[in-house]
Amino acid sequence: MGKKLHFMFGNKALTYVSTEGEPIIKAFEMEQNGQVKKKAKKLNQRLQHLSRQ
Repeated sequence: MGKKLHFMFGNKALTYVSTEGEPIIKAFEMEQNGQVKKKAKKLNQRLQHLSRQ
């Protein structure tokens, strides 16, 4: 019973506090999304080119 109480109340949840601001995080996400879209577009163009041959 003592261990159960220890784990219920003794262990604190770990939290993460971001050092970046929200605008920086949003800009990073937009950049990542743009890179994914560019890669997908190149892949689609490549597939269309190969299917024509």
